[in-house]
Amino acid sequence: MHSLAITLLANHTWTAGAVYTENLLQALNILDEESLDKCKIFLPEDYSLENTEIQKFSDRILKFKGIRIRGKKDKIKRILGISKHLTLQEQIIKHQSEILFPAFHSFNNHLPCRLLSWIPDFQHKVLPDYFEDAEIASRDRRFVDIFKNTDRLILSSRKAKQDFDQYYPNQQIPVHVLPFTTALYPRWLTIDPVKIVQELKLPSRFFIFPSQFWKHKNHMLLFRAMKILKERGHNDIKLVCTGHKNDSRDPDYFPTVNRWLQENGLTDQVITTGVLNRQTQVQLIRNSLAVIQPSLFEGWSAIVEDARLFGKRILLSDLPVHKEQNPPFTTYFDRYDDEALADLIYETWQNPKTPIDNDELIMNANKRMKEFAKDFISILDAMV
Repeated sequence: MHSLAITLLANHTWTAGAVYTENLLQALNILDEESLDKCKIFLPEDYSLENTEIQKFSDRILKFKGIRIRGKKDKIKRILGISKHLTLQEQIIKHQSEILFPAFHSFNNHLPCRLLSWIPDFQHKVLPDYFEDAEIASRDRRFVDIFKNTDRLILSSRKAKQDFDQYYPNQQIPVHVLPFTTALYPRWLTIDPVKIVQELKLPSRFFIFPSQFWKHKNHMLLFRAMKILKERGHNDIKLVCTGHKNDSRDPDYFPTVNRWLQENGLTDQVITTGVLNRQTQVQLIRNSLAVIQPSLFEGWSAIVEDARLFGKRILLSDLPVHKEQNPPFTTYFDRYDDEALADLIYETWQNPKTPIDNDELIMNANKRMKEFAKDFISILDAMV
């Protein structure tokens, strides 16, 4: 494989970037361990590896501080040895990396390698009412800068490609559609999910919606469906919601939602756990009766891929991208119809799905991961 520099962009509320990187590394490793021989992982110096799967690739991880040396002050620090880590530019030169992925910025041509970018979605164009005007303008500037200055662009779905063509019709950058998938670590299957559920003092039977409390995730549709079920006398049906409770675009969102749950007497039926580490969350998915994903927008849903990973039944909003993902054991519902969702939840509660054998889960996951890795490498081949 070509000499590849993989970097990572994530923050404390958006972990999808980190999980995407972990999945790609694991896919390359499953395809052929030698495919990682020329791969280096460059992480910001303050990035914590705690509770991440990237730890297993520690022999390939190098830290960096900043993109490049800027002015005399930085040069003096380098000469005196004050700066602990090399810049990203210096790391790439030192290790002779040919391609950087994912390049979330154009880096103003300061990096001596080809740039392969990944943009998760164009939500700010599709749902502009969920963004401040300044944020829309900022994203547009950054994306156009990427289109003009990086070599190729990866999008995760055909729907994202349609959005790109619609909203940025004059861009000439070569675009590749590369859907991602989720890695299955065999040790996850050795853990008893029931013990995790008991440790968290959760009910033994529940549905799960593992997602940040962001407005476009459409929690309120799901909560209205739970209210309908309560009014029908089905107080025993439980829902667990994991994820960050802060939406930077609407800080009042979770407090408003939580107050609504309290006012409608749903706090016994709807349990919000806050953020859980990845290993804990997958155990809750394993133990759940089904995954519910009511979102109003996705670029390519990681929740759907996690549900697919464990062969779970999914109640899924009728987004075009969800239908493009086309996971098995799925029932779609109108993303604005709480009555229809309530009916589906009750039906699923009454008729749980039989679990899939672990060996079959591993076989299916590895097959998808190898396809992901092969498609990624074919994009690299087209760049050099």
